[in-house]
Amino acid sequence: EGHRARVYRVRAKDGSLRAARVARHDLDEVSRAWFEADARLRKSLDHPHLPRTFLVARLPSGEPVEVVELLAGPDLAARLDAAPRGLPLADAARVMGELAAALDALHRQPRPIAHGALSPAKVRFRPRDGAAKLLGVQSPDRGPDAPLAYRSPETHDGAPPTPASAPGSSPLS
Repeated sequence: EGHRARVYRVRAKDGSLRAARVARHDLDEVSRAWFEADARLRKSLDHPHLPRTFLVARLPSGEPVEVVELLAGPDLAARLDAAPRGLPLADAARVMGELAAALDALHRQPRPIAHGALSPAKVRFRPRDGAAKLLGVQSPDRGPDAPLAYRSPETHDGAPPTPASAPGSSPLS
């Protein structure tokens, strides 16, 4: 169980295993709306190094749910811990190339998306071929009701968002 969701292993109609992320029942409505917005954003993304979201819905009890590609196994942090001398150079180059491609795809969206929390713990691997998948993509649209820490400086005093408000944007772009 995470700070925003409980995760369950589920079986799809075709027999494949997937993960169902169910928002915690104690989340307030703003947090539930964020959970759903983030899930809808991930569902709209199609890239081989981002986890696939199959479904975004609400349970009869009202909790939002996101059904995603199951990525069981160790994350990159665990792999690095298990390899005190580091990953073999070819593996490290492949993983970095895959992550760079995922970040490039996020940054090239019509409204660029900055990951904002890139770390080895946010990288998992697809079991069938070992492809790296970047987890933790979140919507840049936290809205005026977001806590101050989640808002861009341009909106702290109630000003409307500008293109510079998008996380990762540059005032020079």
